Amino acid sequence: MFGPTAPTPTFEHLFSINVDMGDKHVVKASTGMRTSKPLLSGDVKDVSGEVVGHIVPNTSSSHGIVDAYGTYHPSVSMTIQWEEDKTFAYLDLSGVGTLGRPTTVYIHMEADTSSSYFWLNRRFMIGKVSHSPDGTLGYFDIFVLQESPVSEKPPVHLETTTTTEAAHDTPLIPVDATA
Repeated sequence: MFGPTAPTPTFEHLFSINVDMGDKHVVKASTGMRTSKPLLSGDVKDVSGEVVGHIVPNTSSSHGIVDAYGTYHPSVSMTIQWEEDKTFAYLDLSGVGTLGRPTTVYIHMEADTSSSYFWLNRRFMIGKVSHSPDGTLGYFDIFVLQESPVSEKPPVHLETTTTTEAAHDTPLIPVDATA
């Protein structure tokens, strides 16, 4: 007999991103075929179709590997600048699928702490990635898990500390979120 079950996850469509892609480069590696493409530019649109952000040129790329079994493992990173407050976010995604077909991916986003999109740092997101037949355009649909939001707490600022133990006498370097 099984215990209580968790509710079925529900996702809400959050953004669509259309990206102009550069030339694909292929490397036949020992682990499989590696692909790499620059993401040149693009728009981030909300569900109403309004442009809410842009892909920052020369900061984003799409990589992937097709393993010995034909499974495609995409890995994409992109930098977004939000229209509303001109702050930035870093989007990182990875997934499993078939090269040339829409692929389901896990997405993690890190937005500036001062951004109106900072709340996305604490949310679970998935997406669907696909390409135009000629490979010049990429399409990213992003969905966010519907759940109770994590309580909003101010960011933690670490202080410089040292230890007197002989093996650990190097001071720790503080993390400054404003740098």
